[in-house]
Amino acid sequence: MAEAPLTALQLLTRILEKSAAPNRPQTIDHVSAGDPTTTVTGIATMAIASLDCLKRAAAAGRNLILTYDPAFWSGNDSFDRLETNGLFLEKRDFIRAHNMVCFNLHDHWRDRMPDGVAEGMAAGLVPIVTRVAAIPDVVTEGIHGRFVPPRDPEAIAQAIVALASDRAALSRMSARCREHARSAYSIERLADDFTALYASLGGAATPRTVS
Repeated sequence: MAEAPLTALQLLTRILEKSAAPNRPQTIDHVSAGDPTTTVTGIATMAIASLDCLKRAAAAGRNLILTYDPAFWSGNDSFDRLETNGLFLEKRDFIRAHNMVCFNLHDHWRDRMPDGVAEGMAAGLVPIVTRVAAIPDVVTEGIHGRFVPPRDPEAIAQAIVALASDRAALSRMSARCREHARSAYSIERLADDFTALYASLGGAATPRTVS
């Protein structure tokens, strides 16, 4: 017997639970457009819910949009200054016409463990990232990945094309990503670091295994 179709709210609840991220007292994660009781026909993920990306999602039959930035560029849903903006009106009407639901998946993604960038690197994925927060501490330009300016989809596209056109470089960076993740974020590395920390707090006593 086929399962009943899921609503956006049901799927979003599962996604947030699976993220294993702690709930913040205040968060900007929310449905920024659409009706959460809408039946989901497919899921599309994107960093920015540009009108072009939304059109591609609609063409593919996907109406639940997970976007890192709010659909209408406003984290607090203040649209007072946008009601006369042509692009805002076009995007809003397009979302309504295609029964889309846009969810701003920002805080839960940033707070999830393991970190998405480090997890991807461990799998050999070469990240295309921006210089925000602690990302520059994880990724080195040209060694593990590529940096692009924030909110610049054209720069992201150019970086993807550059990596796709140089498979040898992509393979080298992929191998370096795996090695970096293993050496910097493995369980063994964390265990060694914590052992050294506890030893220093205990007056440099030699760590012992207690059975």
